[in-house]
This record gives sequence, structure tokens and C-alpha cells, in this order.
Amino acid sequence: MNKYFTCFLLSRLLVSVCLLSAQDAGSIVPKPSFVTEQILVQTDRQLYINGETIWFKVYVLKAGRNEMTDFSQVAYLELLNAEGLAVSQIKVLLEEGMGTGTIELPPVMNNGIFHLRAYTKGMRNEGENTFYTQELFILNPKQALVRAADAPAFTDEVVVFDPGIPAASIASANGMRINIKTRQTEYRQREKIVLELETSHEDGKPLAAQLSLSVVLKAPNSFDLFPSSSTRQKSRPMATPRAIKYLPEDRGMRLQGKVVREGTNEGIAGVEVFLAFPGKRALVYSTISGLEGEFSFLLPRMFGLKQVVVQIGEKEGLNLAVQLEEEFHPVRQQDDIPVAVLPTEWEDFANQVLVNAQIGQSYEAFDPRPAFKTPNKFEDISFFGIPDFNYQLDDFTRFPLPEFFYEVVLPVRVKGKFGEEEISVDNGRESPQQDLKPLLLVDGVPVFDQRTFLQINNKLIESAEIVLSPVWLNPGVFNGEIQISSFDGDARCFDLPETALRRSYLTLLPQKQFQSPEHEAPSSNSMPDFRNTLYWNPTIETDAKGKATIEFFSSDAIGAYEVKVEGVSVDGRQFGSESHSIGVVKPFK
Repeated sequence: MNKYFTCFLLSRLLVSVCLLSAQDAGSIVPKPSFVTEQILVQTDRQLYINGETIWFKVYVLKAGRNEMTDFSQVAYLELLNAEGLAVSQIKVLLEEGMGTGTIELPPVMNNGIFHLRAYTKGMRNEGENTFYTQELFILNPKQALVRAADAPAFTDEVVVFDPGIPAASIASANGMRINIKTRQTEYRQREKIVLELETSHEDGKPLAAQLSLSVVLKAPNSFDLFPSSSTRQKSRPMATPRAIKYLPEDRGMRLQGKVVREGTNEGIAGVEVFLAFPGKRALVYSTISGLEGEFSFLLPRMFGLKQVVVQIGEKEGLNLAVQLEEEFHPVRQQDDIPVAVLPTEWEDFANQVLVNAQIGQSYEAFDPRPAFKTPNKFEDISFFGIPDFNYQLDDFTRFPLPEFFYEVVLPVRVKGKFGEEEISVDNGRESPQQDLKPLLLVDGVPVFDQRTFLQINNKLIESAEIVLSPVWLNPGVFNGEIQISSFDGDARCFDLPETALRRSYLTLLPQKQFQSPEHEAPSSNSMPDFRNTLYWNPTIETDAKGKATIEFFSSDAIGAYEVKVEGVSVDGRQFGSESHSIGVVKPFK
């Protein structure tokens, strides 16, 4: 192997590491690397109306240790209805054991008790009895509410809403104190509210911490994630599961699957598998199936719903198929659905929340567009970097693709008679990879049959990109790269092989920012403001003196509000919860 080729491979390896585009096979995870986890979720409230937003924060701890862990990088949250069906499913990015996000409630849902459950992929190996679960009540304005007095007499036909204290809530042996100070106990409508937060050790010494804050209409009862009483602690064993079927996502989001022989479902080892995300920028990955046909792709940080194409290599047999692992843990469907009852003490609160939500939804068309924080660092550039040549086909006479490459793209060679052409890239250097085929891509999806590639309708193609240097796509090497991009950018301008699998794939949840109106601005005074969640901020940090100051405005909705703060010290070893009450009243006369 000459110096040029060796230097190239080393440089490609360096680029791949920097872009987080490395892939790894689905081998068994060493037991010492497994961390038994416990997950907690704080929501802004426990009762919602159809069409509202659930704001939440996730905490991941070492089981039985009351200590934060950054082992898993992704958390899975599901909202399950009374039938056990998932109404919403999301994946949340975890950083330092914490993550934040939202669940958008559909406008049409039946009244009832819903269960929010959360887990990591590593926890799936231990079973769903280790998952976090919490009751939420969701109201449909168009349905009558079942009261306790109207419920059937048989207790097994009735489920009474009780948010209670989740079995997963924990108490730190060395609790963190949180002090909430307000300058007054009552505020006028649309008045600025200033909260001063202080965090300290139990002995009163300042303690820097990371906090989450919700200010909502005061419910009949609520719970703390980190109660002061150790009797509420749930102890879980820390032993590593005997079998690790679901690879923990300790380095990032993973897409897992298996290569099987059709008919027998037997796992096949040693098969080259390719993963691609169709689009204007090529994001292509490859790996080799393991001993039982399993494979795993480590993905970069991506946000939103994506299309993925998974296919096996060109030389593999046609009697093979690709199976993808289910992204979320299976749910148990319920045949007998009991009547959900809202306790009497919750009725006045529910009516107030319902009225506020209906007023707010009447003016939704005038709300500002939601703001999202979604850094797509790895979607703006193709995995092969900047191409050596870029051609816009509208700049040339639109020949069929074989003629276009032959006449216009000089570094690309096309040989053979009509209908049987072969394509190659000439980089002008003699190297061991010269006899290898180029990597052919259509909207970022590999095409292994050169005839299929050259027969694509040129009228559907917008541009062509050429890379002369060898392309290293672990574990294979290609002699250059040719990508054509269609106007639609969805890789539907050609037929995929029968063994290929195309499907929608949910990546990480985009981070929606809570918008709190600033009523000091004159332009904001004309629109009604009846937020049920007055304020939500899951990323407050107290300084070295344990202090932080938060400012926001009250709304038009009068009533009692609960200020709830949950948090963890910066070292991840001390936890605390605290509540405070304020009131919003009509302007003083």
C-alpha cells in the first residue's frame, strides 16, 4: 500500500471521528460498562386540556445510589391512554443525566387518566417494572366529566385519579435546601413577578445547583420528586442484567436491527449493512452484522422525524432481509377499560383550567410562532465533506446520465454499449483502490447497481457532486464518489432493491422554548392572556453563592399559583424540592 493511500485512510479516519460518523457493530456490551439506572420526570402540572402542551424535565440517576449519571444519552417518553395505546412517543436528548422537552396533546382525546412512562434503552433489559410512571388527567371540553357520585358502585370498574407520589421518587441522604423568596404574596394581573432562589447544604452553606421551575394554578395536591422523607425512597438492585438485548445508548442514539434469512428468520453474520438518511446532504453509514445477525449504528445528534433506508451490500444473497428493532418498549393493551373518575376536590380546579384553556385556544391564531432550539451540526455537510466538482444540470444540455457524465464530467468514465454502461472515477493516480468501484449515491442513498443508477430520468436530477479521492465508509473503501441529487431530495426517483427497507424513524425531540409574554411592552396588552402554566424554566443555575433571580409576568387569570422548584446540586449528589404559593388578583382600586 503506497504512502498516498495510507495517508488518505488516516485522514478519512480523523474526519469521521470529528463528524461523529463512525459506526459500530452490534456486539454484546461488556458488563462493567453497564449502569443500572433510575429515571424521574417532573411535569409542569398533573391536569391538562386537549390541545395543551405538557412541559417536562427528565432526571436519570444511578439506581439505589441517589446520584446523577450521564451514562445514557437518550430517554424515551410515552403517554399511554386507558387502553394502553401510546398517544405520544418521543426521544429526549440527555446531557449530564438531564433532559427537557414537550408533549403536544392532540385536540381530540377522550376524558381520562393517562400514564406518562419514561425509561432508557438500557432499562429495557431489566423490564418495564423499572420504568417511571405517573398519572395525568386530560380533559376533553366536549365530553361530560364523570364525578365520583355518578360512578358505578363496583370498585373494579372505577379508577380514581390520584397523581400521588410516584414509586420512583427518591430522597437524598444529604438533602439540598431550596429557599424561594418573593417580594410580595399577591400580584396584580400582568404584573412583573421576581423570584429569588437560594440553594444550600443542610448546614446552610451555599451550594451551586441546577433547578427546574414551574409556576402553575394551584392544584388540590401535588408531589415532590425529591421528598425529604427517606421512607418514600424506592430501592432497586444495581446488578447488571444477565442478557443485554438492547444496547445501552451510552455514546448516543442507536439504530439497531438484524439481518435474517427469509423464511427461517435465522440471523446471518458477516453481512455488510448500509444506513442512509435521504436528503440533499449525504449521511451514510455502514457496518457488519454480528454473530446472530445483529447490527447497530451509532448516530449523530439529529432532531425530528426522518426517513431512513437500510439495505444490505451488493454481493449479498437475495434471500436475506433486514429487520429493525422496535424503537419503543411494547405496551400492554387493556381489554376492560374502567371508568375514570376525577375526585370531587379537583372539580373546581378542573373547571378553572378548562375555562383558561378554552380562552387561550380561541386566540391561538394570534400567538407567536413557537421557537425551537435544534442545532443540526451534522446535517449541513455530507459525510464525504466538500466535493471536488459540483454540477448543476440546468447549466448544460440535459443529456441522459451516461452521456452527461461522458460529455461533461471529465473525471468520470463511462464505458460499454447502450444499456450496459459501467461508470468509474479517474483521479489520475495509481493506487491499490484504482480497481474498486465508486460509491454511487442518489439523494444520499447508496445505489449498488450501476445500471439502475445510469438509467435514472435526467429530468428529475438537479445536481451532481463528484469526489475524486477514495472514500472510506467503514469497513469498505470506494474509488471516489458520485452523488446525484433530485429536485425533491427524497430518493424516490429510482426503485430500491427488494431487500432494502425504507421507513420513518424518530430521532431526538426538538427543544421547544417556553414563551412568556412581557406585558411591559404595549403591543402585548391587547391580547387575552390566560395561561394555565404561568412560567416554566427547566434550566436554572444558581451561582457559587447558591443564588439565582427569575423574572416573569402574571397573566389575566386570577387565582392561587404554586411555585414548584426541583433540583440537583452541580456534583449530582444532593437533591431538593420546594414549593411556594403566590396569588394573582384584580387591580387594586
